[in-house]
Amino acid sequence: CMIWGILYGPEYVNLLHRAVKHFLPEPHEIICMTENADGVDQSVTVEPLPKLPIKDSFWIKGGWPKLAVFKPGFIPDGTRVLFVDLDTIITGDMSAMFETGPQVTMVQEWKRLVDYLNPFRAQKQLSSVFAFDAGREGAIYDAFVADPVAAQQTFRIEQYFLAHHATALNTWPAGWIQSFKRHLLPPRLGVRNAETVAQPDAQCKMLIFHGEPRPIDVVQDQVWGKRFRYGHGPIPYMLDYWRQFGIEPPTSQEKVS
Repeated sequence: CMIWGILYGPEYVNLLHRAVKHFLPEPHEIICMTENADGVDQSVTVEPLPKLPIKDSFWIKGGWPKLAVFKPGFIPDGTRVLFVDLDTIITGDMSAMFETGPQVTMVQEWKRLVDYLNPFRAQKQLSSVFAFDAGREGAIYDAFVADPVAAQQTFRIEQYFLAHHATALNTWPAGWIQSFKRHLLPPRLGVRNAETVAQPDAQCKMLIFHGEPRPIDVVQDQVWGKRFRYGHGPIPYMLDYWRQFGIEPPTSQEKVS
């Protein structure tokens, strides 16, 4: 995983780390790339954020720094790597997520209304959770650092660049990854209270909070989300998730102690 800036604190790293330990019985190593390791569990391997030839705008728009995980030699060749965004909730056994073949495995974007209106519109891939074999995809990193400005201008965000430059690409099996805002929120009409939010399906392994709301929002007694994807109040099973792994969820936007 990776953390930079102030949007996510160390509590997110610790929550992810403890959930992975629970849902991944095989021996594994958790690596966090960060500029500030204060508060991160000592059992997490901390690596410094990569030094990339990019401007500050790359850190703000899109997750371009994620591409540093493909840097040749960063992780021993042949290691199966699973990159997980910090706004991800683990919901099931993760073992099979390391057995999807040597290809880069990404999240298949779910169809939106525009996709049904335009059946020729290509579906995109998301980099919220992706897997790869270290040493196979170094060309992704090399292509980016060779001309990062062109990469941003052409692809806008890093996940499209990643999908385009992968030598081999597949997507997670249907149902393994679910979206909080796409799958669990009730219909747009009517009042959305925390009790009306659905739980992930039984086959779901990870629940992603891409965009808004974030996991830290839905455990607070407040209105969360935006536009049509909003709700109010703490979601009971999300509160249980935080507490299960030893972190008391916040009741305001203040950082967790």
